[in-house]
Amino acid sequence: IDLMSKTVKLKEVSDTRLVECLQYDYLIISLGAETHYFEVDGAEKHCMTFRSVQDALKIRQIIESLPTNSNIVVGGGGPTGVSLAAALSEMDAVRKKELKIKILDSAATLLPGWDTRLIATSERVLAAKGVQIITDEKIKRVSSSFLETESGKEIESDCTIWTAGVKGFGIIISPEVERTNTGR
Repeated sequence: IDLMSKTVKLKEVSDTRLVECLQYDYLIISLGAETHYFEVDGAEKHCMTFRSVQDALKIRQIIESLPTNSNIVVGGGGPTGVSLAAALSEMDAVRKKELKIKILDSAATLLPGWDTRLIATSERVLAAKGVQIITDEKIKRVSSSFLETESGKEIESDCTIWTAGVKGFGIIISPEVERTNTGR
């Protein structure tokens, strides 16, 4: 994207060859986002993501294949993680197999930055549904069977679902524009 000449240069995905150059009067950059793992060791390799219908179907399939008393950890206590933990707690497979759901966030509460009444209600509802809430614990490392936090705590997990963050797609904009720490 060249802001000075008001053009967007399109290139072949598998090549660097210029395909087309588009002129614009107004430009809205809305490319979506990708999962942000915050450089947590093993997160990308050992966690499932929850960003699409395909992800949801894969999560369901894995949860239905888990043995009784398995542990499911939702890494990230924002709106996506809270909604997912609540929905998982209502699944027949989770209830029948007595699967344990834990939600983990590095902040002092779930839904950091939200209205305190919504936070309290969400935490109360999740706790009533049997979801274990773990806050003030930043994930340091993820393996196939547990998460390790920066405080040294190990949390067993047979299925880890990453909802901790997203970042903007990396595109070249000239001149460079101000971006958030997640590339947006």
